[in-house]
Amino acid sequence: MKSDTDKPQYSIVSWSAQNFMGIEAVTIRPDGVLTEITGKNSQGKTSAINALCWTIGGKEFAEDMPLRKGQKQGATFVDLGHLKATKVMDRRDDGEVDIRLVVEFADGSRPRKPEAVLAALVDRMLDPLAFARAKGAQRIEMVKGLFPNFDFAEHERKRKEAYDKRTDVNRDHKREIAARDTIRLPEGERTKAVSVAELNAALLDANKANEQLAVRKKRREDTADQAEAKRDEAGRLRARAAELDAEAAMLDQQLASAPPLPDPIDTAPMIDGIKNAEQINAGVRLFEERDRHDAAATKAAGQSKALTAQIDALDKAVADAIAGAKLPFAGLAIGEDDVYLDGVPFEQIAFSKRMRASTAIAMALGSELRAMVIREYGSLLDADSWQQLHDDAKANGYMVIIETTDRAGPGKVVISDGKVVQS
Repeated sequence: MKSDTDKPQYSIVSWSAQNFMGIEAVTIRPDGVLTEITGKNSQGKTSAINALCWTIGGKEFAEDMPLRKGQKQGATFVDLGHLKATKVMDRRDDGEVDIRLVVEFADGSRPRKPEAVLAALVDRMLDPLAFARAKGAQRIEMVKGLFPNFDFAEHERKRKEAYDKRTDVNRDHKREIAARDTIRLPEGERTKAVSVAELNAALLDANKANEQLAVRKKRREDTADQAEAKRDEAGRLRARAAELDAEAAMLDQQLASAPPLPDPIDTAPMIDGIKNAEQINAGVRLFEERDRHDAAATKAAGQSKALTAQIDALDKAVADAIAGAKLPFAGLAIGEDDVYLDGVPFEQIAFSKRMRASTAIAMALGSELRAMVIREYGSLLDADSWQQLHDDAKANGYMVIIETTDRAGPGKVVISDGKVVQS
């Protein structure tokens, strides 16, 4: 398989037309870098250029009836060196015109699809000002063609992925900050959570101990009452006094030998602690909730910063690719919505600069046919613009055929009344 460098490069050796639109018969052999086709209005110069464009570019470059009025036959021919193209026109008896295209390579072979062969050659040749006429997004895509080794689609996919993710992270960050700032913390220092279960258990133990203590105390009180009753009975019943005194002495001895009773447990602080525990724990939960939101906000801020750095790195990759590329001229840059030249949006720069940029980009993008046709605006170019166009074409190995109005003089192809009158 041949590489791109093995492909032949075509140039316009000559073209001719007979009975085509406003042309009776012309043959033009371009000489040098710039070939100027000129003449007064309505003399056939546009038809002469259209004969070239129509032969290799298709029906959009000719009228519905390309055969000259009143003629039965006509033909156009273009010699591209390695390839020749001929279109023959025949008027039928019903007035319709049959058109036949023949494409032949230098070795005499003919392609089965001649229109496809020509279409591959003429894209930028027949419309070198397409860049100037395009919209911003279209221009950006055309400039991207200058960087065959940089994957803009993959870059855009990664940038959009990072941008969308950063949008989500920034939204989370704002939500966490808002949630954190709505929390109204209790006054005072941050406290630890109170265990209501532990307080309840301690209160239950204390109540059980106090109940046991009350039982013991009651028992002792009952014992003292019994002793007193015995003494009263002894006083009334002297007969049993000795016996009762003995019994009382024994009971007194029991009381004397018993250990002292402990003080009752104060349960008031426990009850107060249980009452205040929920308020304390609510404050603790607020501090913890605020900490969670603050941590989430801090994490989101870090993610956003990292994604911003990722987006900046992707943007820098594009800038580096553009800076390192061999551009057709300095000052060209890709913006978000359009191409910029020396920092100015393309639509806002002067016509001469737009035209030069468009033709220079068409040459830089390149094609196998090293020629281009400027069918309009040629008369608007000043001397400096002509020189720049000449220099750009020469540097890129291009031939430029340009149409002007009434600029007869040495070196120009002048068309008058459908014929070449000066060359």
